[in-house]
Parts: sequence; structure tokens; C-alpha cells
Amino acid sequence: MGEEEYSKYFSFAFVRNPWDWQVSLYTYMLKKESHAQHELIKSLGSFEDYIAWRCEHEARFQKDFVYAPDGSLIVDFVGKYESLQEDFDTICKKISIDAKLPWLNVSKDRNYKQYYDEKTKNMVAETFKADIELFGYEF
Repeated sequence: MGEEEYSKYFSFAFVRNPWDWQVSLYTYMLKKESHAQHELIKSLGSFEDYIAWRCEHEARFQKDFVYAPDGSLIVDFVGKYESLQEDFDTICKKISIDAKLPWLNVSKDRNYKQYYDEKTKNMVAETFKADIELFGYEF
């Protein structure tokens, strides 16, 4: 598309609490047998082992989706999963549309905090420190 064309449009992205995001990824990959990493995650045996693997071998940072390597923000708006509907409403207002988000793939009664012990909590805190600080998250 190119930078000139891209800059003509209102752009946005959503981020999520890194501790909650890891639980969501873990539970989704475990239940979705067709997921490319299903067998790997299943073979790890526990959430603690998943967190260790994720932090040591495949940490993905949300900041990399919304910031350029030089540190400049590449989207016009960063919403949060925790305020999804309100932030979506802000986007809709900005681009002059009337829309509501459907509730799909919703986990029932899952509190991400119950998955963590002190060790795994700290592993995520250290590994995803940049996202946590940049987007203002806490456990």
C-alpha cells in the first residue's frame, strides 16, 4: 500500500493484558486441534511449561504491531481488549459508522489470574515488560 496511501486512512489496533493474552492463547491452542501449535502446546504438559516455552522461545510483542522500529506509533488509535466495546465505539464515531461488535469465541468464567503462580507471573512480567509498561498493564 505504501506509507503515503496508508496515511490517508484512519488506522487502529487493539492490545490485551499480556497475562490474560497468554492464558487465552494457551487455552485456545489446547482446545483447537487444527491449530498449528496444538500438538506442541499439548506436549508441554502444563501452563507453567507453556509460559516457560513462550518466554524463552517465542515471545511475541504487541508493541511490534503498532510501533515502528524507530519507536513511532504507526496507527492512529490503540484500543484495549479490556474496553473493547467502548474503544470500538470511539473508532466507529471517528469514521462515522454505526456498528456493534458481536460476542464470538468468548471464554466462560475464566479469570486469568487463577492460572498463575508467583514464578509464571514474574516470567510474563519480565518477558513482556515493554508491552506492560507501554500500554499500562498490571497483573
